[in-house]
Amino acid sequence: MRRECDVVVVGGGMVGAALAGLLARRAPDARVTVLDAAAAPAWRPDAPHGLRVSALSAASARILE
Repeated sequence: MRRECDVVVVGGGMVGAALAGLLARRAPDARVTVLDAAAAPAWRPDAPHGLRVSALSAASARILE
């Protein structure tokens, strides 16, 4: 299948997702595609917690909302 887009964001981590979200908000007519090497992991409430910690500013939280 061939799909056309205006912007391709390579990497679906925090930075790639934030960029894609900002682009979608600022240019709602743009076709944005996010490519990542792996599928997003399924979230399970009983899964063990990782040790990685991230801090977000209020502005960053608004972007991700």
